[in-house]
Amino acid sequence: MGCGASLAQQTGGDGFGLASLLKDAHLHPRETRILQIEEVDSFEDCEDGNNDENDDEYTIREASLATCTHMAEIAGAWVWGITAGGSRNNVEMFAVNPQYLLQIGHEDMVLRKMFSATRRQASIVETHISLAQLDHSKHQLLHIAFFLYKVTSQLERLEAEYFLCVPPDECSGTFRNLPQVHGRYLLKSGAYILVPATFHPYHCAKFSIQVHASRTVSLALL
Repeated sequence: MGCGASLAQQTGGDGFGLASLLKDAHLHPRETRILQIEEVDSFEDCEDGNNDENDDEYTIREASLATCTHMAEIAGAWVWGITAGGSRNNVEMFAVNPQYLLQIGHEDMVLRKMFSATRRQASIVETHISLAQLDHSKHQLLHIAFFLYKVTSQLERLEAEYFLCVPPDECSGTFRNLPQVHGRYLLKSGAYILVPATFHPYHCAKFSIQVHASRTVSLALL
């Protein structure tokens, strides 16, 4: 998903190209909208909400989790008209989803300064992330996924233009109607923005996020 010719501003006069396409959208004369040409997300129906993880994959995941002694957990919700933004197929809507600051390996910042020779080893953190739907027995399972963006200095909510131009560093994959989606990653120490989402906008549910890591980890709502 690229940035070229994706932003258009209507000046109020007779125009051509992308700006003229917005004349029927009843926008404010100087309101900027994002036009997306392609869809980047898709969903998959899982029969009866069952995960296709086999026994070997489950065993490997559980063994790996056992080595991750640090854990952070947070609860949230997709709320109609407020935080239920849906997938990246509409980045303006996607940007309203809950966003969380995930910080991994805080002690590594000190280690890298003290022991430059161990920098490579200290900077890689085994991390397990899971997103679970809560109270799913009361409603139909939604198609869910999460996306992870590495950030350096911007420890605040990301805007639609960022999501349009920057792909996620990691994600849980295709949106699936499962009680829980998860992934195992080898991440560099530092700060990330974690965005949980449903495939369709305006779909509401409560959820929880768990992060297990081999080094210190924290989660905070932005």
